[in-house]
Amino acid sequence: MLIEQVLKAVNILNSKWRKPDELVYIATYDILFSQIERLAGM
Repeated sequence: MLIEQVLKAVNILNSKWRKPDELVYIATYDILFSQIERLAGM
């Protein structure tokens, strides 16, 4: 999964402020999709 690879690369999933992985994925998808919608004018 691309999102998982990116988050691991920036050390989000292994950081000191450990959050549940699912929560991090949901927040990341929300951020990405809101950016896409904004660019598409939705």
